[in-house]
Amino acid sequence: MNYYFKDKRFKTRAWTFIVYPDSAPDDWRDILDDLHIPWCESPLHDKDQNPTGEQKKAHWHVLLYSCLLYTSDAA
Repeated sequence: MNYYFKDKRFKTRAWTFIVYPDSAPDDWRDILDDLHIPWCESPLHDKDQNPTGEQKKAHWHVLLYSCLLYTSDAA
């Protein structure tokens, strides 16, 4: 783990997270649009496998990009 993220004072403009179709609200994209900050999503990752060969849960990777710096507590 990058030591910067252990420091609560670390600030960044880019935030990433994962969205799972089975647990996200149907309007999750609209919710992100309502934030009025740029964001993008990956194609649905529905064929990923763990090192054991087991299928991973389907998911999207999402990137938010803000013009302001935020700490993890403020984001």
